[in-house]
Formats: sequence, C-alpha cells, structure tokens
Amino acid sequence: METNDDIKRQHPFSRIGIFNKYTKKKMLKSHATIYSLIFSLILCVIIWITGDSATYYNTLIKLTDVALSLFPNFLGFCIGGYALIIGASNIEVLKKMSKPLPNGSHLSFFQVLSSIFAASLIIQCVTLFFAYILQILVNMQLDAVSNDIGVVTNLFLIFILVFLTSMSILLLYYTVINIFNFGQAVHLTIRIEDRDNQTIEEKAQNNDTERNN
Repeated sequence: METNDDIKRQHPFSRIGIFNKYTKKKMLKSHATIYSLIFSLILCVIIWITGDSATYYNTLIKLTDVALSLFPNFLGFCIGGYALIIGASNIEVLKKMSKPLPNGSHLSFFQVLSSIFAASLIIQCVTLFFAYILQILVNMQLDAVSNDIGVVTNLFLIFILVFLTSMSILLLYYTVINIFNFGQAVHLTIRIEDRDNQTIEEKAQNNDTERNN
C-alpha cells in the first residue's frame, strides 16, 4: 500500500512536475519535434542556397513579425483550454482519472494530460519571448563584426525561430486532441456511472418485487 510520502513523490510541483521523465520522453519523440526539426533544417538550407546576407536578415525580420502576431492568439487559446480542464472538472470525475496508468510512470491520465498541456504552453511562451528579444535586437540594427559572422548568426537565429514556431504550431494539434480526449474521458466516466446507478436501481426494484411476491 502506498504511503503519504510515496504519493507526495508522485506529485512534484513546478518545472519538475511539468517536465517529468514521461513528458520529456513523450515530447522529444513526438512527431511535432521530429517534423519541426526536419522542416527547419530544410528551410534553412534552401534559404542559405538561394539567398544572400540581405535575404537572411530580411527573412529573420519577417519571421519575427509573424511569430509576434500569431503567438498571443495561440497562447490565449491554449490557456483557455488548460483552464477548462483544470477548473471545470468534476471532483468525482477527477477521482476516477487519478489512478496511475499501466505504463510504469506512476502518473495518472489527468497528470499526463496536465503536464503535456503545461509543457506546450511553456514552449509557446519561450517562442514568443524569443521572437520579442529578436525584435528588440533587429530594431537596434546591430552591425556584425564580419559578413560571415552575420550570415552564420542570422541563419542560426532563423533555424531556432522556425523550429520553435513550427513545434508550437504543431503542438496546437495535440492541444486539440488532449481537449477532445479529456471530454471523451469525462463523458465515458459519466456514462459508466449512470449505467452502474441504473443497475443498482434495477436490482433494488427486483428485490422489492420479490419481497412483494
């Protein structure tokens, strides 16, 4: 039987709880990470082959503007979905989602759902902050020490920004899936509970009928 200390160890808080071993493994091996990495590499190679130093700089400016215009809306959508899951959950339903999953991680369905949601939000926050810092640096119009250093720096920043942006956008897909899965789990729990209550009522009616007979 689990002790209180065992249960506490299974409920770490802050970044440790969000980026637990299961979540980190799940996200590192996810299609969003793999596809974003491949897309970023291909795009940077194309930009490097077809462009010049001015093209790299202008591309970085445009990508930064796109990220700054998109991600406030993305964050609003994801935070709303996260608040819906955390705040609008029935206690009885949460109790039934609190059992550890049979994957050896000692995490429940609700913990996995919550940690992946929170991790996605943090990645989107990092992307928005990174784009914000780039916008400041671009507006400062800093001169590179040499043209080669400027080219390498711009291409590297383009790669990081495209990777973070692509991954954040693809994580929206998983966000929608997670919201749907949560809704299905809640509906399933309610249906099972209604069926159990109906079975109990039918047994009680049958017992009363037998007594009357």
